[in-house]
Amino acid sequence: MATGALRPHIFLQNTSRTEHFTAPSMGGGSPTVVPPQNRQMHAAELRQQFAQVEVAQQALIAQQQQANVQTAIGVQVEFESMHGVKMAAESLARDHSGIELMNGKRPAMTS
Repeated sequence: MATGALRPHIFLQNTSRTEHFTAPSMGGGSPTVVPPQNRQMHAAELRQQFAQVEVAQQALIAQQQQANVQTAIGVQVEFESMHGVKMAAESLARDHSGIELMNGKRPAMTS
């Protein structure tokens, strides 16, 4: 049943107008430009640091076993982003792989 047939005396005209809209993700300010980084060198440094942590962790595990301590040893890692670049903290957690994001903080703003 058509609406016009039920109320033939109501004529809606000029009930809308066009407005300019910018999506929040697209509007405001200029995008942050991250300078090019040497990713291979950075990855090599991270691998070296993780290797050092693994050696230290194995030593702690050996000490625990000698002392007959039954607690697990985990690794805590702290990430720091470049100034002005938002870190995708949610992507750091990988629950299905046993990686848990414990907390995050924003550095104090300095003027």
